[in-house]
Amino acid sequence: MIHAGAKGKSAEQVASVIGKGKNGVEIMEYYSEFVKRHASAAKDETSSIIPENRKRSHTTEAQNVNIANGFFVADNIPLVPTYKKLIKDKFLGNIQSINFSKSVEAVKEINTFVADSTNNAIKGIFTSDDISSETSLILINAIHFIGFWEEPFEDRKRKTFNSNPPRKIPMMSKSIKPEEEEWNFQRGEDWKCLGIPYKNRKAWLYIVLPTETDGLSSLIKKIDYSFIEKCTESEVDLEKNLKAFGIEEIFSDTANLSGMLEGPHKIEKAIHKAVIKIDEKGTEASAATGIQMNARSVPQPFFATHPFLFFITSVDGPDSTKPTDILFMGTFC
Repeated sequence: MIHAGAKGKSAEQVASVIGKGKNGVEIMEYYSEFVKRHASAAKDETSSIIPENRKRSHTTEAQNVNIANGFFVADNIPLVPTYKKLIKDKFLGNIQSINFSKSVEAVKEINTFVADSTNNAIKGIFTSDDISSETSLILINAIHFIGFWEEPFEDRKRKTFNSNPPRKIPMMSKSIKPEEEEWNFQRGEDWKCLGIPYKNRKAWLYIVLPTETDGLSSLIKKIDYSFIEKCTESEVDLEKNLKAFGIEEIFSDTANLSGMLEGPHKIEKAIHKAVIKIDEKGTEASAATGIQMNARSVPQPFFATHPFLFFITSVDGPDSTKPTDILFMGTFC
């Protein structure tokens, strides 16, 4: 959404990260289809139940993804009319005028939008310290995922997780037989990956485990998009990470956001917060932001007892493991 409202070098830097080699129209259409794909799916899954021994509610479907885009603009700053229409039409954005000089009320309104969009998993992404009378706009992208495992795990037992320092935590386990289960197991030179299907196999959780106990940092450096395409935690400083990717101008006084706002403006702060809960029956995840996977192979012993990378993908259908979208990504340390 920022790219759609940026111009010149500001737009070029964003495009080089989120859509390298693609033009503006292609980038916008890709992300628009992503939003609409999951928004339409959510509308079809309106009923919910609370399964036995589970506090979190689930839809009657095996999994559900909800995406919400909120655009809170200062009441004294006009949006460019064409951008306002684009946000509504392409990204189903909720545009709202707000008085940022009343920081307490503004924070409450924005955090309520985030909480409602993530099933209350994320309740406080902003504080009054994040907002001032100089704030021009706040753009929120919230995503919430909930899903059942194809086959539930056994009850959790406390075991040692080899973090630094090691600690005892509840862990899930499951013994599977090749003739009964088709999970996705792949192995690389210094890692192995296990794909665990959700019910109806429209989404998968992948755990990428380094061979070495302390190998997560070096593994992350080797992973590129092609690896992720084949084989979510804490609050992240997006400004720092986006600058590391080469997106700098939108945070500077030379930012060109003339496609969305009238007058000179820059992005002062970008915050991403993700929460993921996994238990024996399924997963609930929220965010307010090589190896070839051929046939599903025979399962191997897989003990995720030291820091690992994980991601959740959606797929076209039960006969495919190729990701259509990467919904969440994170590390467990």
